[in-house]
Amino acid sequence: MEILSNRKCMAFLGSEVQREGAFLEVLSSLKNLDMKQIRNELRVFDFSSGKEFEVDWRGDLGDVIERYRAKFQESAPAAAGPGRPKLGVTSKPLTLLPKHWEWLALQPGGGSATVRTLIDEAMKTADTAVTPEQAKETTYKFMTVIAGDLPHYEEALRALYKNDGSLFELLISKWPKGVQKHVKRLAQGAFDGKPARLK
Repeated sequence: MEILSNRKCMAFLGSEVQREGAFLEVLSSLKNLDMKQIRNELRVFDFSSGKEFEVDWRGDLGDVIERYRAKFQESAPAAAGPGRPKLGVTSKPLTLLPKHWEWLALQPGGGSATVRTLIDEAMKTADTAVTPEQAKETTYKFMTVIAGDLPHYEEALRALYKNDGSLFELLISKWPKGVQKHVKRLAQGAFDGKPARLK
């Protein structure tokens, strides 16, 4: 539930940004709109990945969240077995070299705590670091859904994959401001060959 509620997303009505923020906040604000009139034009995207959430707006907010959770399997119960299942901790084999086991044995708190800490730190870094290839793929996914009918769409995609940042920015310069801003944000780091950090 925490992952679901804190996941950052953006909602577009046509090509205009309606709301940006945590998933639950965005859903709550959108539920107040007249869905009958705008259902086909309303789209919600994951802020970092550019992937569209397929949101079924029927029912109350709780119904909407449950359908979303089921679709992405975020409510899967923890498997019973070794570990501390009530906390979501499970035991699985880990293969390391002897020098790694020796190092882990010397760490305060034990090997498991050290491994969890190292993974948490790596996840924080990995959540924001984006390679040029990832930036291009993410930008492509978003552009395909939201910008496919906009002028110079195909030329902009070609510029993206040819690493021509100047041409890319020129081609998207006449797009609606909200779309343009998010496309630039997603494409950050796609052209210089260096990992970028999404803000």
